[in-house]
Amino acid sequence: MNSIDELYDKNYYGSRMDFKEKVYPEISKALTTILNPCNVVDVGCGNGVLSKGFSCKYMGIEGSKEGVGATEARGLRVFWFDLREELLFETLTGNKNDLAVSIEVAEHLEPEYADIFVGNLCELSNTIVLTASNVNDGGKYHFNPQPKSYWIEKFTAKGYKYKEDLTTEITSIMKSNINTAYAYLWNNMMVFTNER
Repeated sequence: MNSIDELYDKNYYGSRMDFKEKVYPEISKALTTILNPCNVVDVGCGNGVLSKGFSCKYMGIEGSKEGVGATEARGLRVFWFDLREELLFETLTGNKNDLAVSIEVAEHLEPEYADIFVGNLCELSNTIVLTASNVNDGGKYHFNPQPKSYWIEKFTAKGYKYKEDLTTEITSIMKSNINTAYAYLWNNMMVFTNER
């Protein structure tokens, strides 16, 4: 098992994260336009930058102490939690959130924790937005890059349906507002809803 704090330290959250300050708020604005959530939980929130585009109640969950500190510095509510463990969401919120979002996090967890990660997202909301890098994207500390079909299968097993229509609506907005250098963000986008 990799040490989260050793991998995702001050160097990781350094200048290579600058692009997120411009790009990630455009993701959350697109999610707001289409899904209009009243409360959002950002799983693997990193430094909390996704919050900048939401106009609703926001909470982050992050596994690195550096990320938690950076999110707190933004004045945001954040919980430290190792995403490789099963989450008891009642201890965090008490109710399901309108939206659980996880942007480019899933591939950073070792393959043996993929089912736990998916289960955690399902515990947090009936609507989930996930982007996860695949084998062609490259990236630092990508331990489990997978195609969309891998994640769709895992969410389907939990009673969630891949919503291609919502995914297309959101990615259309992203394509209009985000530089094509970050096309992997819309190429990897998936929206799931609970069908049970």
